[in-house]
Amino acid sequence: MTTTWHRFCVGFYYYLLFIGVTSALGKYLLPQDVHLWLAALLGGSYAQHLPLLAEHSTDNVHRSVGALYLILGMLQFMPAIRKHHPKLHRWCGRLFLILSVLAGMTGVLLSLIVSFGGSPEAIPAVVFATAAVVCAIRAYLFARARRFREHREWMIRTFAFGLGVSVIRLWFWAFVFMAPGMPHTISLVAAFWLGWISSLLGAEYWIRHTRRPLSTHLAASVGFVELAQQRAPADGLASRARR
Repeated sequence: MTTTWHRFCVGFYYYLLFIGVTSALGKYLLPQDVHLWLAALLGGSYAQHLPLLAEHSTDNVHRSVGALYLILGMLQFMPAIRKHHPKLHRWCGRLFLILSVLAGMTGVLLSLIVSFGGSPEAIPAVVFATAAVVCAIRAYLFARARRFREHREWMIRTFAFGLGVSVIRLWFWAFVFMAPGMPHTISLVAAFWLGWISSLLGAEYWIRHTRRPLSTHLAASVGFVELAQQRAPADGLASRARR
């Protein structure tokens, strides 16, 4: 992977994070009129669905969980935190996996009770939410087994489902502006499938082009464990000193 292409991929990754976090929190950060105006501009007739979503507390839970999930996911993949703060990395990872399950469950619930696209929208939501939970479980099990190369790869796959929500928005916006005659319900369902599939393909591409040799990962794993073990006694002494 060339340096220029690598930088583009990283920049696009942060762009997806920005879309995801601002979309989740825009309802709370922007005045209601501005939020609805932007929704109508970018989402077409989907904006008329927002008041119905607002009536359900599940929407608020899904938005807050989703925003925190994306922020923690960003922290999980920062090499400096993983290298210099292994304890923080582990606890953020555990919370991240819990939030990934909650985000998937609340997303499925919303698609079932207040669906904009009907059952065709609920089907990909259930399929990909289930796949995300499976990936999260595998990532956790590999971490417990200290197989950190596999753990990293399954964490990337898990995070791809969260970033896929941002990719869904990009596909949906493309349909709204480039195919204005297409019903927005159909555009949304197509965006669901294309968004998650393209996000997972991007994750697989990144995994294969950034995968280090197994021997390198074994050395890094040993160093990670030794650093965590060295810091554990120091943390215990510090806590006893404070008491």
